Amino acid sequence: MRFPGFQDNWTDTDLGSILKIGNGKDYKHLSEGDIPVFGTGGYMTSVNDFLYDGESVCIGRKGTINKPFYFNGKFWTVDTLFYTHSYKNVFPKFLFYVFEQINWLKYNEASGVPSLSKSTIEDIVVSIPNFLEQEKIAKFLSLLDDRISTQMKIIEKMESLIKGLCKFYHSLAEKTEYSVADLGIHFGTMNLAKEDLSESGKECILYGELFTKYHCVIDKIESFTKCESFEKSLSKGNDILFPASTTVDSLSLISPSALSIKDVILGGDMFGIHLHKKFNNEYVSYVMNYIYKKDLAKYAQGSTIIHLYYNNIKNVKILLPSLTEQVFLTDLMRLLRSKISNEYNILSAYQKQKVFFLNQMFI
Repeated sequence: MRFPGFQDNWTDTDLGSILKIGNGKDYKHLSEGDIPVFGTGGYMTSVNDFLYDGESVCIGRKGTINKPFYFNGKFWTVDTLFYTHSYKNVFPKFLFYVFEQINWLKYNEASGVPSLSKSTIEDIVVSIPNFLEQEKIAKFLSLLDDRISTQMKIIEKMESLIKGLCKFYHSLAEKTEYSVADLGIHFGTMNLAKEDLSESGKECILYGELFTKYHCVIDKIESFTKCESFEKSLSKGNDILFPASTTVDSLSLISPSALSIKDVILGGDMFGIHLHKKFNNEYVSYVMNYIYKKDLAKYAQGSTIIHLYYNNIKNVKILLPSLTEQVFLTDLMRLLRSKISNEYNILSAYQKQKVFFLNQMFI
């Protein structure tokens, strides 16, 4: 697929012939400022000096090596992130889309933490059209990126609206104090081998996968475990699930009834509570996430990856209104979440559209 008017052949060339690769450096000796410092995970902090000023495509040297990004302006990179400069016969923005098409993990040079070297990157052969076609492709794909970015901002604002509305309504309602143990009956998991899982014909849903399907970013803890009571609890539809292992920022709860999941096996990286009838699981999960998350995190063990145990949090105090008021706000939240789900579908469509055009244009 090509834009009309372009018929010249693309030229195969190794990356070392069209760019130079810069090394990141330690920034600890620098003072605070307004110049961004980037690592493999993106923005880290801001300092008062820069390594490079201009357009650049960055790619991980160690760790996350498969997520290139483009930046234009003054910046600093740490030693786990390469930046590119001194381009010949290629626009940096077009190069970014070329980098997005490269399977970087294929070039991993380490058995442990993924790593890339300058020489490996320089030897990769890519196809490059003339400047006019590069510019045309880059502008078109940039329009898609801008629309994707706008869509993500729409979703972020709606998520903030839900959080704010939940806190506001909860503050107005007349409430009663309960402990986590007062909410219902705790249930856990038991071990299940991988071969048992495949023979069961059922899907094992991990905690991270629940949130991935529900449009939240959560670290996945790879394990295969089983909870017989979970399958029974789905018919009751009044449970909440807790992560057994996660990060502090990702500590969240969810109610399986909100996902309409059926015939699955519960992953061992979570535990749950069967709530008593006077509690609404969706409302309790909203309140726990938006109001009492920090109270739960205080009792978690660990620093970067935290481990949450029922016995540690069962005495945490929470305030809840009557069931009638819980259901009222839950119904309102469902309407908003339905709207957010539609917005995520739009975002997914744009992302798939971009992948399609990337695959078709870089032939």
